[in-house]
Amino acid sequence: MIRVVAIDDEPLALQLVKGYVEKTPSLELVGVFDNPVDAVAFIQSSEVDLVLLDIQMPDLTGTELARVISGGPKVIFTTAYEKYALEGFRLDAVDYLLKPFSYAEFLKAIQKAERLMAQERNRLPGLEVSNDFLFIKSESRIRRINFSEIRYIEGLKDYVKIWLREEKKPVLSLSTLKALEARLPGDRFMRVHRSFIVNLETVKVIERGRIVYGEVRIPVTDQYIENFRKFLDRRGNALITLRASLSSSGSTLLVTSTRVTSPVLLTTNLRKTVPCILFWTASGGYTIFPMIYLRSASVPPGNEGISWTIT
Repeated sequence: MIRVVAIDDEPLALQLVKGYVEKTPSLELVGVFDNPVDAVAFIQSSEVDLVLLDIQMPDLTGTELARVISGGPKVIFTTAYEKYALEGFRLDAVDYLLKPFSYAEFLKAIQKAERLMAQERNRLPGLEVSNDFLFIKSESRIRRINFSEIRYIEGLKDYVKIWLREEKKPVLSLSTLKALEARLPGDRFMRVHRSFIVNLETVKVIERGRIVYGEVRIPVTDQYIENFRKFLDRRGNALITLRASLSSSGSTLLVTSTRVTSPVLLTTNLRKTVPCILFWTASGGYTIFPMIYLRSASVPPGNEGISWTIT
């Protein structure tokens, strides 16, 4: 996914661009700003791949902003003024969209940005990727690592630590987490934090919104929580071990949640498989209720504030 920020001081224009981004599967909208100064602070402190940028804005023009973030994310200018086109391309912009522009024109510019990003990834030193493994330069040697060997990956500025299932020490390589993420298969690996990518096959224990690997707790932050929830939904009735506590008051169990999933199967510490209901809590964590405690064996998704009677 390409992480996108949209910047425009005109509400209608900003809403149009926002709609175009949201209907494009390869894009993820991570920021929307009508104030370019606020946008600069966000871009410099966040993972952003592409900026959709108006030019004529108060306090800081689009071309001035592009100079400030030079060397960072790609830029596509979106403006009503043709006279800025030459200056825009001198700033190495991916494209220059003249308002009003159609979705087809927008999509063509996005595809151009995708091609440029792919070319840059292919030029990255020390990293080669195949269907089931990658070759990575670590210290003074090139090492082959199978995807199935990877537990999770930790980013440290210009370095990554690749933690493997069967090794106590990580493989250290000169690469950014962003660059490595772009080369990994999205159906097998997921970014859950600005500093962590996890192998989805290794996600077995979730505790209070954190993925548990022994003594290590990896938080799933707000920026990535929705994609992680979709992953859990896709698991359906897969066997996932989660830790949770069952609390009750008298004979009634009060559940307050933002979302309810279909029943899932959970494996207890006694190796028994128990049908349970998984509730998304308002804090972003999970609460699990074994169905043996509930009179109803099915829960319609989307219900909130349900009272269940313990049998």
